[in-house]
Amino acid sequence: MGYGTPRREVVIDSAEFADVGGARSERGSASLELVLVLPVLVLLVLFVLWAGRGGRVALVTDLAAGEAATVAALYSDDPNDSAAREQVVAQMLSARPGLDFLCVGGVRGGDHEGDGFVDERWVIFETELQGRSRGFGVIGVSLECVTDGAVAPTRHFFPNVSFEGWATEIVVVD
Repeated sequence: MGYGTPRREVVIDSAEFADVGGARSERGSASLELVLVLPVLVLLVLFVLWAGRGGRVALVTDLAAGEAATVAALYSDDPNDSAAREQVVAQMLSARPGLDFLCVGGVRGGDHEGDGFVDERWVIFETELQGRSRGFGVIGVSLECVTDGAVAPTRHFFPNVSFEGWATEIVVVD
């Protein structure tokens, strides 16, 4: 190329150049978004698991209290058998599947007047028919289950939550 030859000009469209540069500048944004969003999604999944586990514990605790109240009512209709009813309920709750795994530290009695499971009230009255006593009893069973609501890898990651189960049965003394 000498001095007298015309120069060749290269014309670049600015809009086309911006698209190429724009695509190149967004190349790492997807991985950056993934890095920012992934921990939030993991925490959301863990929270859903924790809340679901808490709901399961509440349901199992209520069902266990209802079953224990039924066992206590069917065991005896004698108002003087309160210690035996307490023992039967404790054995039933210790044998109930799921409570030992769901409740951290085991199931505790929820009776606010003492430390037992069974709370009972009896109304007995004498009848003139053959000198027999008749009446009824209200047998209540309350229990408490403390859970961390987590599965094994995330134990102690979420706070402990206490659930109480309560159920009553009526016993007729005849």
